[in-house]
Amino acid sequence: MNILLITYKFPPHVGGVSSSSHRIAKSYIRKGHHVLVIDLGGKVVEGIKPTFYDGFKVIRDFEWKNRENFTLLSEFVLNSLGNVRFDFVHSIYFYPSSFLGFLLSRKLKIPHMTSGRGNDVDKLFFTREYFPTIYYSLKNSEVVTAVSSDMKSFLERVLQREVVFIENGFSPVITLKDINYKKRKKIFRIGFSGELREKKGMEVILKALKILKEKSVKFKFLIVGDVRKEEVNLFKLLLKKYRLRNLVEITGFLRGKDYIRNLLDMDIFLHPSLRDGMPNSVIEAMYYKIPVIGTDVGGIKDLLKEGRGFLVPYGDSEAIAEKILEFLVKRDSFKSMVEKAHNHVVLNLTPEREINSFLNSIENFL
Repeated sequence: MNILLITYKFPPHVGGVSSSSHRIAKSYIRKGHHVLVIDLGGKVVEGIKPTFYDGFKVIRDFEWKNRENFTLLSEFVLNSLGNVRFDFVHSIYFYPSSFLGFLLSRKLKIPHMTSGRGNDVDKLFFTREYFPTIYYSLKNSEVVTAVSSDMKSFLERVLQREVVFIENGFSPVITLKDINYKKRKKIFRIGFSGELREKKGMEVILKALKILKEKSVKFKFLIVGDVRKEEVNLFKLLLKKYRLRNLVEITGFLRGKDYIRNLLDMDIFLHPSLRDGMPNSVIEAMYYKIPVIGTDVGGIKDLLKEGRGFLVPYGDSEAIAEKILEFLVKRDSFKSMVEKAHNHVVLNLTPEREINSFLNSIENFL
């Protein structure tokens, strides 16, 4: 089949939407399908241009946020298709992807499947500017999918229609059996990976670290990634406020073996998001057998339930500190938890299972 994949972000952009879009596109290719990607992330090229990334043809629109409508991009895409007949449109992220995807699917007279990622519901649904557009495109698309059971329930109540829950797939950069790496010098490392910001629980983490420091716990806070550019000043102020400036190590964004080595240096992994979809970073930590503390929101709850990690209440720094202290005292007793988490990822979160779920959901409309 020929699939038109429209996403809010595609590599070389970083972040969960980008990595998930890349994984899904590669999974379609492995199943023998052809994929044309439209990336609305901007800041890669000027104007509307076809580019190539990892073997994919990617049409990128740098300026869509400054346009009153998508007419130019729609015309460019339709002209780029030539005589190729596409079978369906798959939009990733509800706006702007779903809006454009829905309109193009009607132009091409083919089905439309749209997939929510998390922030598109928690943030965009609650804006007067975007809600009517998102609501209409989701209400009238053939398939709507969600990455958490909470998101599925919420969307079904709002849209009064069926929504399919499809968990993220995961393919390790390096398999656990192929890793030959010894941890750095023995200091207790509390970790986070990705782009740290307020939404990901930045101050919640720092408050928890302050509690640990006051209890004379020796540790380093390792950020494998970086702090969001717009929130760096706030981060620095919080470090000063909680007297943590000498206890934080930031690697910058890494890929491949360098990323995995730093991940494996962590003794425990924090992801106390205030709201989230199904974070890839949590799945990675589970696969590499790093104990995870996460908040009971969105897909984090789906991932860590049934004893696969520590779930704490939203915004509760004291609960995070208590779990870390418990782990330090009873570290060996948590080996069964990390094994359970690892096995869940290996058995249930494969890219093949994810892509089959997408294809099974759309097949009745083809």
